[in-house]
Amino acid sequence: MNSAGILSLSASERTIGRYRKLAKSDLFYFARNVLGYDKLTERVHRPVCEKLQDLALKRVLICMPRTFFKSTLGSVAYPLWRAVGDPNVTILIAMNTELNAKQKLREIRSHVERNQLFGKLFPEIIPDFNSTPWGELAASVRRTVERGTCTWEAAGAGAAVMSRHYDEIVEDDLVTIRRDEITGDEIVASREGIERGIAWHRMSHSMLNDQKKGRIINIGTRQAAKDLILFLLETSDEFAANSVMLKAEQDGQPTFPEYYDEKVLKSLKRSLGSNVYSLWYLNEPIDPQEIVFKICEDHFYDPRSVNLDGLPHFTGVDLAVSHERRASYTALITVAVTPDNRRYVRDIRYGHFSPLETIDLLFAIHTMYHPQAIGIESVSYQAFLPRLMPYLMRERGQMLQLRELPRDTTVAKEQRNMALQPWLENRAGGLPMLLLPRGAKELVHELEDFRLDRKRRGRTDLLDALCDAMRLSEAGLAPMAIRLQRQVILTDEQRARYYDIEEGVKELIGASGKTQMSFERQLKGTRFSYLARAN
Repeated sequence: MNSAGILSLSASERTIGRYRKLAKSDLFYFARNVLGYDKLTERVHRPVCEKLQDLALKRVLICMPRTFFKSTLGSVAYPLWRAVGDPNVTILIAMNTELNAKQKLREIRSHVERNQLFGKLFPEIIPDFNSTPWGELAASVRRTVERGTCTWEAAGAGAAVMSRHYDEIVEDDLVTIRRDEITGDEIVASREGIERGIAWHRMSHSMLNDQKKGRIINIGTRQAAKDLILFLLETSDEFAANSVMLKAEQDGQPTFPEYYDEKVLKSLKRSLGSNVYSLWYLNEPIDPQEIVFKICEDHFYDPRSVNLDGLPHFTGVDLAVSHERRASYTALITVAVTPDNRRYVRDIRYGHFSPLETIDLLFAIHTMYHPQAIGIESVSYQAFLPRLMPYLMRERGQMLQLRELPRDTTVAKEQRNMALQPWLENRAGGLPMLLLPRGAKELVHELEDFRLDRKRRGRTDLLDALCDAMRLSEAGLAPMAIRLQRQVILTDEQRARYYDIEEGVKELIGASGKTQMSFERQLKGTRFSYLARAN
């Protein structure tokens, strides 16, 4: 809303007086209609304003999701509103870095300098900018008494301001956020950063002019299970009693749908992962003990620098029942097996594919990697492939090594997914036994979001496909069968014999000691693949 539309700059003195009185008594009105922050809503932001403007509350905690305009209210609108009510007040605005604190003070100064409506309503506090402190770290309005400290001062959480004293201190996101080493994205705070923020808060009490009347307002977002906000809630009854704890969604419904509707929140959860999303948008830090798959830097490899061609490959396919936008993904994951038994995730495909798109992907994966086996869950396999795929394979001249994977209904789904844990945790030669391609964010998110508690678990579409690929790679073809299959390709005699399927199988059975039934089950599809290549 344009502030000029609320009150004409040529309005009568009586009208100006009425709006002036309303703005001085109502922080929400002041922030939205005088300062022009028209994204603020009654439902979300008025309860925050009511806590901030109640000067009888000496300790106030505002915990809101990121970019919900909590800093706009707490570090810009409120300090300016306080100066309107009491031009002699002194307020310290402290943030994780001095640069961030300077930016908030710069925004305050811009309102005093250029907001015409503000100047019309409150001309008495507009200072002479040439003779009044008006800089990046400190600025003062026109006062009725002289004070040694400016109206507003800015400081980073590491700044030494022990010699300064204030009527109020606004602590805004004191904890520094670090960057993730893998993605380069901003991520949750380090333990050292949290401890530094707690130490600064402890010290801040000594900077109040009056220990009984002085006010501390803490504004932040959850950063860890044991962070500054938890410290305030557990150590101060005042902070706990005078707190606003807002979530981005409540009972599955967005609390700020004007800017964070269901679609936006789902996108955020997908891009951040449920751990960070729970912290930043639900105020629900995840206990590290709940995290099943702990992914770190050495779980990743650079696909450009690792040659996996010529190795045995196995593909797991998790078919979605529905192809609606909100449905589960169809996922296809291919892993390569190295001679030292390590698994590399080679290829990841996922999306809401139509049946024909899925079939095209199966043939594309076969062309690229020639998997020893492509495993598909029995129910999906029977509903989707038996009648169609043989015809398509004959038509295209490509014989895919399709495997029907029965599901053991006596084993819970989460237990099947847990089979990935030893592969990720066990190391040989300094590297995990399962390696992920760098940049595979969706797979990493599913691994990090996996919980044994179903209510807290994210998607598992890619995990299911990866589990099937790993299961196939563990069973694989019998080592003797693999060696003999390679020998068949080497000699004309064996190649000729292999055209006679029955004779070839009998010879292989004798060499391996397997029964015909079990061996034919293992070789099912392999000899057909060879014949396609030979032709």
